[in-house]
Amino acid sequence: MFEKLSKLFSGNPLNSDDAAVRLEGIAQLAQADTPAEERSKHAAQLIELASSDPDIAVRQAAIALVSDATALKPLLDDEAVAQQAAEALLNLDSRRSPDHAMLRHVIALRAAAGDEITAAIAAMPVAERIHAALAHPSVDARADIARSLRTGEALHELELASRDHDKTTNRIARERGEQLKTASAAVAAGCAEIARICESLKNHRGEAIDGHWLSKLNGLASDLARESQNLTESCSQLASFDADLTAATALLADANSLLAEVESIRTSHRMPRLIERLAGVETALASATPAGASQAVMLIAHWQDVSRREQAAVPISKRVSELNRRSDELNAAFAALASVERLKPEDAELVFPLKETAKEYRPFWRQCRAAERQLGEMTRSIAALQWPSWAAEPAELTDAQMQMSYLQQAVSDAETETTRLSKKAEDALAAISAKLEEGKSDDVGSMLGNARTVISCLPKTRTGDLETRLGQVSARYDELTDWQDFATRPKREALVKAMLDLAEAPLEGDAQAKNVKALRAEWLELGSIRKPEDRALLEQFDAAAEKAFEPSRAFFAEQKELRKRNAEARDALCVELETYLDGRDWPSTDLKEAQQRLRNSREAWNSLRPVDRKKEKAGSKRFEAAMDSLHKALKDCWQANIAEKEVIVTEAEALAQATDDNRSIDKIKALQNRWKAVGPTPRGEDQKLWKRLRAASDAVFNSRDTQRKAEKAERKTHIEAAIGVIARLTEEIKDNPVMAVFNRYRDELNALPISPDDLPKKALSDFQEAKDACNAAEKQAKAAKRLADLNAFRSEPDGDGDIEPFRRMAVEVELTAGIDSPGEDSDLRSRLHLEQLQRKLSGSEPIERDPKKVAKNWQSLGPVPAAAAGYQDRLFAALPALAAQPK
Repeated sequence: MFEKLSKLFSGNPLNSDDAAVRLEGIAQLAQADTPAEERSKHAAQLIELASSDPDIAVRQAAIALVSDATALKPLLDDEAVAQQAAEALLNLDSRRSPDHAMLRHVIALRAAAGDEITAAIAAMPVAERIHAALAHPSVDARADIARSLRTGEALHELELASRDHDKTTNRIARERGEQLKTASAAVAAGCAEIARICESLKNHRGEAIDGHWLSKLNGLASDLARESQNLTESCSQLASFDADLTAATALLADANSLLAEVESIRTSHRMPRLIERLAGVETALASATPAGASQAVMLIAHWQDVSRREQAAVPISKRVSELNRRSDELNAAFAALASVERLKPEDAELVFPLKETAKEYRPFWRQCRAAERQLGEMTRSIAALQWPSWAAEPAELTDAQMQMSYLQQAVSDAETETTRLSKKAEDALAAISAKLEEGKSDDVGSMLGNARTVISCLPKTRTGDLETRLGQVSARYDELTDWQDFATRPKREALVKAMLDLAEAPLEGDAQAKNVKALRAEWLELGSIRKPEDRALLEQFDAAAEKAFEPSRAFFAEQKELRKRNAEARDALCVELETYLDGRDWPSTDLKEAQQRLRNSREAWNSLRPVDRKKEKAGSKRFEAAMDSLHKALKDCWQANIAEKEVIVTEAEALAQATDDNRSIDKIKALQNRWKAVGPTPRGEDQKLWKRLRAASDAVFNSRDTQRKAEKAERKTHIEAAIGVIARLTEEIKDNPVMAVFNRYRDELNALPISPDDLPKKALSDFQEAKDACNAAEKQAKAAKRLADLNAFRSEPDGDGDIEPFRRMAVEVELTAGIDSPGEDSDLRSRLHLEQLQRKLSGSEPIERDPKKVAKNWQSLGPVPAAAAGYQDRLFAALPALAAQPK
């Protein structure tokens, strides 16, 4: 326990219990700016980490910093770090002799690539290949090495060695081993099966010849051919493993010889079998399928080939001739059906225009005409087709008829669209006529244009009457607009004056151009020019507009210069971004500064407006490429930070399940500090992880708070019990203020698990007052007892006698006790005071201050005369004060 604590607070990350912290410490030592003496100071520790650290990543990282070849050499036999150890040894001395298999492997493969790796692998012994397949840093190289192993023993050894070490190498070794086992088993099974079939064929040759014999012979021959093909394929697969295939090759040769012999036997018995198959040919022809027709042709050709060598009966020959005629008839029908030009269903569907324009509708009508023409051709072709009555109707004919239905639907859709457009054009012309009848011309020009557009979308064969009506309403519109030109002339004159005024008193900035544009828009709203008078006004208006626009040209020139400067500034911004990105070491980059640069660059780019459109596209492409690179780099760093925060959150959630609240609190605080140390992350991901961390932290703190509340409630119960004890103590000592009672209640309080600091001040004050009361009562009782004990030395005054000794002793006790004496004894008191001083200075016997001894000395003076009774009273009255004097 104490050793772990000392390591934790030693400040050396190499001593940390956390593998990540140890890795970070090694990474700090590996930095280029780390002093050599700092690495030397940790050399022994690095060797220890390289050889025995429980974390493989820590070991591999530490090996790279070990410069002691003696310490590195034993690690060559450790598969987990052998590759790194070999690399480190060769880096220490590139001329090192390859006295170890791993060193030879590294030297052979270190600079190899492509074909060089293949050559290097081929030159390596099998044992070293297995070692290289486990330790080479390249996944592809390890895979190539694993695939180069050709024996089951080597593959099995590699599979065992790579288990839980390298998934890729283990998978390849396992798959190659399974392939070898499968191919070997297939070859063995194939050889056994071929041997069995060959033996059956040899035995079958001596049996009686009949239909059953020929069928069995054919079956055995087919089985032998199939198994020979399978064995050939299995041998091809096994050949890649350098297996001995001599026996399999010899067996295949024997099987091929036997198949040739069987074929000779089958040829001599083929005619009976062909006769049996004629019924199948008739069925195939009646099915009316291309496959059936092809089967019939092949069988008839086979019949003709056999019949040339063997004599067939006349009825059978006639039957074959009829089948041959039907086959020719069916093939001719299929040829005629194949010549029918057909469309795919999707090609027969009309593609309706997206807009009602003549340009959009031209390909549509071409498609409609093509569909109509195709429908006519297919209809004539199908009608002329003479399909044999004895044959079923094929799927191709059904498909052609289905396509005809598609084309018919397309023709119908085209007619529907023509009707719709015609109706729309007629409605538009009717609306124009109604408006002209009312003497209104507003929007009639655009309505005429729309009607003209709709009519232009129709096929030429359907536009004759519509175009005539369009010409009639256009003439009526022209007549109406002549009257309207007369009415708009004052408005045009007013617009000319307004434009002249604007030219004489121009506005600033682009306001002048906007006003010029607005006046021209008002001019255009008045319609087109038809009269010479209006054309003269147009020329005046254009001249005034040209003059009014002149100030805006200077403004637009300034805008052009501004666009140029903005374009140059944008180019400079792109150069700045590209320079920033070029060769940047992102692990050491300030991500907050990079994120701020990303944001500032976007804001700066957006502020540099306006820019010429021609330059804006290329500049934006360049800028966005740089911004994408910067954002991608930031995103990669963010992902690393997210991963680190996910580790922190996972640890925090594990702590939330712990039961040791005190240690969990310290650990959760440490995790929160680690969270703060992680670099920036995207806000969305960060908020999700923070919520999980916050929930885990709250769970830990809530657990601690719940425990504290329970402890607080328990402490409150004890405090209330203590207050009750003090209340009972206070009540009881009112009648019996003795220390025994106080001690009893004090013991009861001490039995409670609380500290006096937990009690309220009022309870502590009551407790102290009770204690003081008991102490005072006890002191009072002791004083009363002492007084009673002293009074026992009093004598009953009686008779006569010398009173001077009694007077002297009474005044001396009063002097010692600090009590005033009567005036008549002042002289005696002064003498006694002087005597006491002299005795003190001379070191004589000290003055007696013990009241009991003084009382005894009083009693030793003898009987008290009656005249000395007052002195006795004064002496015993002074004894309590004497007892109170400091010794």
